[in-house]
Amino acid sequence: TAQAMTNSPLTVRSLVKWWALRLRDDSEAYKRHDKAGLRRWYADPEWPLLVVGSCLFLSFVLHWLGYRLAVHQIGWGSPLFEPTEWEGRTGWRKPMVFGISNAMIFVSMRQALRCQRLVPRSMVAHVAAWSTAVEVSIITLQAWRGVPSHFNKSTPLDASLYAIKLCGVSVLGVTCFLAAAGVVAQPVSANRVQLSALRHGMALMCLAALVGFGQVVYGHAPRAPTTADEYARCLEATAGAVAAPCYEIHGKAIVKLAHFLPLHATEVLLLLTWAIDHASVRDGHILLHVAAAGCWSISIIGLWQTFIGEDLRSPGLHVGVAVLFSLGCVPIAFLRVLFAPLSGGKHGRQH
Repeated sequence: TAQAMTNSPLTVRSLVKWWALRLRDDSEAYKRHDKAGLRRWYADPEWPLLVVGSCLFLSFVLHWLGYRLAVHQIGWGSPLFEPTEWEGRTGWRKPMVFGISNAMIFVSMRQALRCQRLVPRSMVAHVAAWSTAVEVSIITLQAWRGVPSHFNKSTPLDASLYAIKLCGVSVLGVTCFLAAAGVVAQPVSANRVQLSALRHGMALMCLAALVGFGQVVYGHAPRAPTTADEYARCLEATAGAVAAPCYEIHGKAIVKLAHFLPLHATEVLLLLTWAIDHASVRDGHILLHVAAAGCWSISIIGLWQTFIGEDLRSPGLHVGVAVLFSLGCVPIAFLRVLFAPLSGGKHGRQH
């Protein structure tokens, strides 16, 4: 049992089982708390985030499966499974990535809303969920139509859908700022490690939202190609559809990386918080800040490299060392926590 393993010395071999038992215990505790299971979703003010997030995850799974079938021409042929592509402005990456990404964001936002009392939980959850549902639905619809969803004003219909999509993502960005303000200004969480994770993570999510807004401005700004390399990189990023200038590339930099790097830090830090909570690591709060520092550092490096037009995937020596140190902070913190039970002593919950 979990209790027996807690009171006996642990070995490396039993460490995996120790954490698996913690996952099982949490699952059973959830069931005991509410035997109605999924009905608990509808009892929380944040239920729209969970419902829409589940739909987005399901959409991701179905489109990923369909994409793999189409790539390998498994099952029916045209028109169900026509030749397809992953990248490019009409590729299937966007509907899949936007689906799973927003589903993950909703998990973090739900936790943030539950740990604050500054903004009304139900209202913010409704606004965030349904505006995102509209945004991702338009992205998916345009993929099915075989036309770009981003910066597409080629017809009145496409221009209208693009404008609606921009409104949806803008509203989601506002709700992220509201949730972040709540956990900073009026928190209610009794777990200071979790509160620090939410504060750092939601702030980084707001940074990602600001970068996304900058991407929109950059995409609409008139400009000319600067180098032949940018010309070729635009052709690669758009699957041969558009050469420079394009909104995907700035110099040698892939613009979307600056948006992606800070976007999901909250989920990483909350997972670390869960592990710290179970392992009762004495320096858990310090480890959380170490991981958060790594997230902030790689985000700032990515933003700066994009701003100066350098490719983060092929950095120079000094930038490469900084990237390695930044990325190393997160696994170091996780490894310290994951192996903490081997040191013996009491392993319970830390608040």
